[in-house]
Amino acid sequence: MENSDQSSSKLRSIYLYIPLVFSLFSLLTACVTLKDPEGSQLHQTAVIGKVDAQSSFGQSFVSRRGQFNGIDLWLSVDPESQERTGTLFIELYHNPEQANPLAVVPLSFSDIAQSRPVTISFPPQASSPGQDYYLSMNTGGGSVQVFGRAEDAYPNGTANINGKQIAADAAFRLSYDYGLQGMITDLQKFLFDVWLIFPLGLALIVPGWLLLNLSGVGKGFDLGAQIAISVGISLAIVPILMTWTSLLGLTWSSVSVLFTAGLVSAFALWRFWSTKAWRVLKIDWYGFALLGIFILSLAVRLAMVRDLFAPAWVDSVHHGVITRLITEAGGFPDNYSPYLSIDSANYHPGFHSVLATFLWLSGLELQTGMLALGQVLNALTIFGTYLFTVTITRDRTAGVFAALITGLITPMPAYYSSWGRYTQLAGLLILPVAFVIIKQGYALLNNSSSNYGNLYTPRHFFGLIASKWTLLLLAGITIGGLFLTHYRVAAFLICLIFADFISQIWPKLKKGATWRDLLWEIVLILVAGVIAILLIAPWLPPTFTTLLIPKFQAWRGGNVRLFDGFAWVFLNSALGQYALVLSALGLIWGIIKRRWFTLTLVLWVVMLFILANLAHWGLPGSVLINNLSVEITLFIPISVLGGYLFSELFKKGRRVIPLSWHKWYYLGVGFTSIVIGLIGARQLLPILNPITFLFREADRPALNWLEENIPEGETVLINPFAWGYGLYAGQDGGYWASTLAGHRTIPPPVLYGLSNTPEDIQQINKLSQQVIENGDNAETLHELMIEAGIQYVFTGARGGAISPRALLDSQLFELLYDKDGTWTFRVNQNP
Repeated sequence: MENSDQSSSKLRSIYLYIPLVFSLFSLLTACVTLKDPEGSQLHQTAVIGKVDAQSSFGQSFVSRRGQFNGIDLWLSVDPESQERTGTLFIELYHNPEQANPLAVVPLSFSDIAQSRPVTISFPPQASSPGQDYYLSMNTGGGSVQVFGRAEDAYPNGTANINGKQIAADAAFRLSYDYGLQGMITDLQKFLFDVWLIFPLGLALIVPGWLLLNLSGVGKGFDLGAQIAISVGISLAIVPILMTWTSLLGLTWSSVSVLFTAGLVSAFALWRFWSTKAWRVLKIDWYGFALLGIFILSLAVRLAMVRDLFAPAWVDSVHHGVITRLITEAGGFPDNYSPYLSIDSANYHPGFHSVLATFLWLSGLELQTGMLALGQVLNALTIFGTYLFTVTITRDRTAGVFAALITGLITPMPAYYSSWGRYTQLAGLLILPVAFVIIKQGYALLNNSSSNYGNLYTPRHFFGLIASKWTLLLLAGITIGGLFLTHYRVAAFLICLIFADFISQIWPKLKKGATWRDLLWEIVLILVAGVIAILLIAPWLPPTFTTLLIPKFQAWRGGNVRLFDGFAWVFLNSALGQYALVLSALGLIWGIIKRRWFTLTLVLWVVMLFILANLAHWGLPGSVLINNLSVEITLFIPISVLGGYLFSELFKKGRRVIPLSWHKWYYLGVGFTSIVIGLIGARQLLPILNPITFLFREADRPALNWLEENIPEGETVLINPFAWGYGLYAGQDGGYWASTLAGHRTIPPPVLYGLSNTPEDIQQINKLSQQVIENGDNAETLHELMIEAGIQYVFTGARGGAISPRALLDSQLFELLYDKDGTWTFRVNQNP
């Protein structure tokens, strides 16, 4: 570790190449293609046209973003076509009357046969946002089928055959070039929203830092570690506090939260000044590098979701429902009525309580607040990785490189945004903090025992605990808060503590420890566990009796292959394959160097996969922890091992290079790290799966109308699809009707799968499947809704199985709302 003069010199050296960062960033982000969910019509349920020697096909559309550069089309070579080696010509115009095309792209039949959808790329169009375009397809021989929806489903354009409009729209998805102009737009938006730093800091930093400062534990940690610990404790203490206020009947509101936040902030500022905490927070080159990695990681996370108007996919919806119930009740609800009829209201509420707190502090709409908070938490993982790496490797340089890998190299956790996995993300921010505090407890015992062996007695142990009770309290807070945030990640922590304990037995015995000493360390863990249980005591009985035990008994496997659900794509996309190679080399080098932390990581990963594969042996608990949940957590050991390898290479290079060249060596390493980070950022920007983007801009006003005009207590039928795990979910923005409009939906949020009444689940599944099969049959749909007692239908801008045109043409339904591709109908009881 460098002395202060060396650190200052390096810090000054870093400033020499800061101006290069901006030019590099604009260079490396040029030509990054992003998909725009707003510019899409994704339903390809029918062949709506053919392109052959006698027929051409056209589709008009609007590109919401400037720099339009491509379109995905769902095409296939006509099975009846005799010509299998022809060419399809794609021509781009601003309108059908334009004489000369903007671009012409030839597409061979072999390319069409190999890809679905087919991506057609154009030179980026120098047009302003909201530009009209027209796509024409023709061929001199052979026949190509165009897939889409056999009704006018896209509000901003039409399809035609040989220039004649048809009642259909092709399936397509637009893309655009994200470059310097996009960066400037995002920077302007960031500057407009910069005030969110204050509610984010009040929710995520201040509570944890204050407890850390009061405990005195934070004195031994640098800036990066203190940020990580502050975030982890904040995420843990908020749900614990809400657990007890809910039990006591004390309710929260925006006024009470703002008042409490003001008092806590004033006290924190006084502590910061009176304890001269700024001395600890001095930024050396490690801190400077971490802040740079965080800023770039956050910029990438925010740019990734720039086209979203609500968080993606299915999990986000039930996170929104639970948060809405918390904000309405002022605490944890007794049940999830009216949105869900399940026996338990004990789905881990940690993230939801923090989100509710942030919404009270910021005043943002729920979907906007969730998206912002989720991306900030995602970027903050770099500090958690840094803390964990420094703790087990005792190497701050390794910690910085590990943070770089987590933030900008590995596909996870950036890809969490595609699923809305905010609860697991929050849990993984608490996990390293709980682990580190436990390790601090070990160190406390070791430092007070005269290098092991002769002072470990019950009297000494409990006297030590009494004098350092704040450390155990922090351990209890983080463990208890982790359990409230995500049960699965709490199990990950138990495995990590056990793996670390096992791997450290031999090194500690070599240093003079006895088995009695190790036993006292186990007692320390148990004491922290007991404190955690006491802190979350009100939550435990109903959680175990109505949720965990019933599901643990029900979720049995058998005849399930090992590593079922494991997919390499979640590890090797973006620059993930390079991270895997680095981690493998780091593991090998660590073993060669006899670094015991490598054994900790190996044991931890092995234990996690054993838990994830219990179903293979017919044991219960197979869904509580699955292979995918473990796989997307592996970014932590991958980053640690890769960071360790980078650090070892850095140190060896420093020893080889003459001292007079060290300044240039540090500059070179820093510059190379920036380039690697920017390349990684460029790879991460388009990583999200556009299929998971359910919500569209037009859905928000439509849901506002639904909330204001549909009677309270009514159930709304929305577009369903078979999601997985034997459950159904909503396919468009209508799935947010519970969260944003306050109405129960069919299908409801997928938490309905937690019901202990299989008949209820089967009834929802049956109705959802019938709607999928009969979405374009108004008469059958009418009968299903009358039988189920449902009066209203909502279809969002993305659309789904339900055909608005079929309902509009029928006398069985009454149109209530029609705007920008969103529709609301009411069942006619007596048609």
